[in-house]
Amino acid sequence: MPVLADEDPKRHKLLYDLIVKTHHVKISVNGKELEEKEITVKNLIIRKQPFGSLCDVILDKDGKIIHQDIAKGYNVIADIGARTFNLYTLNKLRPIADKSTSTQHGMYSAYQTVNKWIESNLGSPIPDGKIKSYIDEGKIKGYSLAKITEFAYRQLANRIKGVIEKTFINNWAMVDRIIFTGGGATEKLLKPYLEEAFKDKKVEIIFLGRYNTVNGLRKYGMLEWRKTNKINKSDVVNQ
Repeated sequence: MPVLADEDPKRHKLLYDLIVKTHHVKISVNGKELEEKEITVKNLIIRKQPFGSLCDVILDKDGKIIHQDIAKGYNVIADIGARTFNLYTLNKLRPIADKSTSTQHGMYSAYQTVNKWIESNLGSPIPDGKIKSYIDEGKIKGYSLAKITEFAYRQLANRIKGVIEKTFINNWAMVDRIIFTGGGATEKLLKPYLEEAFKDKKVEIIFLGRYNTVNGLRKYGMLEWRKTNKINKSDVVNQ
């Protein structure tokens, strides 16, 4: 769940009702043939979305902790999504509620900066679903979008820094590392601007990509499964 979403018990119930039951699905392992499967989900563990990225860093594929030093540290996970920015802080894997928050500083806020520039020069904006393709191309009707895109990304990086600065004012000595994660844009688009924005901070900076959150949540699932079934690594390999 997003950082502030699990405060609503209705969302917990909704997820439980959707997931904890028997599902009839069709699965393809080769991209062609579909095989019918019956999957029964008996239990649901709800965790905040950025937690998955931390799990991908500290756990191996079987759910065993391989980076004890990071797990025991004071970790700030900065999850930059399409529409929102989630800040999730853990000390020795224990969540710190007053150091966790959510804002509207997602990638689309940068895209909208570019779109407003387009509107001011061409008289109308681009539909939200199309703006990213023009940014990727780097131009529209002979106008280069390079400078305004660079400005928008740097502005977003600085706004994200502002949120983190406000959260940890006078507390930077506690922070061991910031883990930047999100839907792939963080690593591919914002990384140089975030590196520049945080170059004065004496903390470790880690950048993750598109699949780290889901990979980490799978690893966490393996960790919980191992604890429930009390098995060791060799048992997992032999399954």
